[in-house]
Amino acid sequence: MHPQEKEAKNLKLLRRGTITQKEEIVKSTIATAGKNLKTIIITAREEDGSIETREAEPYSYRFKGGHELFFCYDIAKQGIRSFVINRIISVEETKNSFIPRWPVEVWEK
Repeated sequence: MHPQEKEAKNLKLLRRGTITQKEEIVKSTIATAGKNLKTIIITAREEDGSIETREAEPYSYRFKGGHELFFCYDIAKQGIRSFVINRIISVEETKNSFIPRWPVEVWEK
C-alpha cells in the first residue's frame, strides 16, 4: 500500500470515533498483515511496565475483563501471547509470510 493510501485509510478509520487514533492505526496495521498473511513486529508495554518488541503472527481479538485483547503467536517464544490493545505501542507489517496455525480473524469490519 502506498503511503498516501495508508494515510487516507487511517483518516477514514479515525472518523468512526469508536476508539482512539492509535488503537485504530494499530488494528488497521494488524488487519492488513493478517489479510496478507505477513508477520508483524509488535512493541507493547507489559503488565510490569517493561516494554517488549517481538515478531508475531496475528490471529484474533477477544474481550475479557472489560478489555479488548489481541492474540498472536510469538515466533521467538513459540507460544500464544495476548496484549491489551491500549498497551500496544506500535505495530509494523513485515515481509515475512506465515502459514496459519489457526484461523486468522483480525479482518477489519
